[in-house]
Amino acid sequence: MNQNIISNFSERPRTKNTWRALGLGMIAFLIVPTLGVLTSTLRPLIDPESVNPDNQGILGGGGFASAVISLLLSIAAILAGYQALRAGERSWVVWAGLLLALLVSGFWVYTILGELFFPR
Repeated sequence: MNQNIISNFSERPRTKNTWRALGLGMIAFLIVPTLGVLTSTLRPLIDPESVNPDNQGILGGGGFASAVISLLLSIAAILAGYQALRAGERSWVVWAGLLLALLVSGFWVYTILGELFFPR
Protein backbone atom coordinates (compact mmCIF):
# COMPACT_ATOMS: atom_id res chain seq x y z
CA MET A 1 0.00 0.00 0.00
CA ASN A 2 1.70 3.16 -1.19
CA GLN A 3 0.32 6.14 0.71
CA ASN A 4 1.33 9.77 0.34
CA ILE A 5 2.28 11.42 3.62
CA ILE A 6 0.97 14.99 3.54
CA SER A 7 2.30 16.18 6.91
CA ASN A 8 4.99 15.10 9.37
CA PHE A 9 4.71 15.05 13.17
CA SER A 10 5.97 18.60 13.71
CA GLU A 11 4.07 20.22 10.82
CA ARG A 12 0.68 21.86 10.79
CA PRO A 13 -2.18 19.58 9.74
CA ARG A 14 -3.64 20.00 6.29
CA THR A 15 -7.05 18.35 6.63
CA LYS A 16 -10.14 19.32 8.62
CA ASN A 17 -10.55 15.79 9.97
CA THR A 18 -7.35 16.26 11.94
CA TRP A 19 -8.75 19.26 13.76
CA ARG A 20 -12.08 17.46 14.22
CA ALA A 21 -10.29 14.53 15.85
CA LEU A 22 -8.51 16.85 18.30
CA GLY A 23 -11.63 18.88 19.08
CA LEU A 24 -13.87 15.89 19.61
CA GLY A 25 -11.20 14.13 21.67
CA MET A 26 -10.75 17.16 23.93
CA ILE A 27 -14.49 17.60 24.39
CA ALA A 28 -14.95 13.89 25.15
CA PHE A 29 -12.13 14.10 27.70
CA LEU A 30 -13.42 17.26 29.42
CA ILE A 31 -17.21 16.81 29.29
CA VAL A 32 -17.57 14.50 32.30
CA PRO A 33 -15.59 16.63 34.79
CA THR A 34 -17.17 19.83 33.47
CA LEU A 35 -20.71 18.50 33.80
CA GLY A 36 -19.86 17.06 37.22
CA VAL A 37 -18.68 20.43 38.51
CA LEU A 38 -21.67 22.22 37.03
CA THR A 39 -24.06 19.65 38.47
CA SER A 40 -22.55 19.83 41.94
CA THR A 41 -22.46 23.63 42.05
CA LEU A 42 -25.47 24.82 40.07
CA ARG A 43 -28.02 22.08 40.73
CA PRO A 44 -28.47 22.85 44.47
CA LEU A 45 -28.97 26.52 43.62
CA ILE A 46 -31.61 25.87 40.99
CA ASP A 47 -33.43 22.96 42.66
CA PRO A 48 -32.65 22.55 46.38
CA GLU A 49 -34.84 19.44 46.66
CA SER A 50 -32.60 17.58 44.20
CA VAL A 51 -29.80 17.47 46.79
CA ASN A 52 -31.71 14.64 48.49
CA PRO A 53 -29.88 11.41 47.47
CA ASP A 54 -33.21 9.55 47.15
CA ASN A 55 -34.41 11.99 44.46
CA GLN A 56 -31.95 11.46 41.57
CA GLY A 57 -34.43 11.58 38.72
CA ILE A 58 -34.26 9.61 35.48
CA LEU A 59 -30.60 10.27 34.65
CA GLY A 60 -29.22 9.88 38.16
CA GLY A 61 -27.78 13.36 38.42
CA GLY A 62 -26.49 13.55 34.85
CA GLY A 63 -23.78 10.94 35.23
CA PHE A 64 -25.22 8.42 32.80
CA ALA A 65 -25.98 11.04 30.16
CA SER A 66 -22.48 12.51 30.34
CA ALA A 67 -20.98 9.02 30.06
CA VAL A 68 -22.99 8.23 26.93
CA ILE A 69 -22.19 11.60 25.36
CA SER A 70 -18.51 11.20 26.19
CA LEU A 71 -18.38 7.70 24.69
CA LEU A 72 -20.14 8.82 21.50
CA LEU A 73 -17.83 11.82 21.11
CA SER A 74 -14.75 9.66 21.60
CA ILE A 75 -15.97 7.20 18.95
CA ALA A 76 -16.52 10.12 16.57
CA ALA A 77 -13.01 11.41 17.33
CA ILE A 78 -11.51 7.98 16.64
CA LEU A 79 -13.31 7.82 13.30
CA ALA A 80 -12.17 11.33 12.35
CA GLY A 81 -8.60 10.51 13.35
CA TYR A 82 -8.69 7.29 11.35
CA GLN A 83 -9.87 9.18 8.28
CA ALA A 84 -7.10 11.74 8.76
CA LEU A 85 -4.49 8.98 9.04
CA ARG A 86 -5.86 7.35 5.89
CA ALA A 87 -5.53 10.71 4.12
CA GLY A 88 -1.84 10.82 5.02
CA GLU A 89 -1.85 13.09 8.06
CA ARG A 90 0.91 12.41 10.56
CA SER A 91 0.74 15.66 12.53
CA TRP A 92 0.89 15.78 16.33
CA VAL A 93 -2.68 17.06 16.29
CA VAL A 94 -4.13 13.79 14.99
CA TRP A 95 -2.11 11.75 17.48
CA ALA A 96 -3.19 13.95 20.40
CA GLY A 97 -6.84 13.67 19.39
CA LEU A 98 -6.59 9.91 18.98
CA LEU A 99 -4.82 9.53 22.33
CA LEU A 100 -7.51 11.49 24.18
CA ALA A 101 -10.30 9.61 22.41
CA LEU A 102 -8.73 6.22 23.07
CA LEU A 103 -8.26 7.06 26.76
CA VAL A 104 -11.90 8.06 27.13
CA SER A 105 -13.36 5.17 25.15
CA GLY A 106 -11.04 2.71 26.89
CA PHE A 107 -12.17 3.99 30.28
CA TRP A 108 -15.86 3.64 29.43
CA VAL A 109 -15.45 0.20 27.86
CA TYR A 110 -13.49 -0.95 30.93
CA THR A 111 -16.20 0.46 33.21
CA ILE A 112 -19.04 -1.16 31.25
CA LEU A 113 -17.29 -4.53 31.17
CA GLY A 114 -16.62 -4.26 34.90
CA GLU A 115 -20.30 -3.61 35.58
CA LEU A 116 -21.35 -6.52 33.38
CA PHE A 117 -18.98 -9.08 34.90
CA PHE A 118 -18.88 -7.78 38.49
CA PRO A 119 -22.17 -5.98 39.18
CA ARG A 120 -22.60 -4.02 42.39
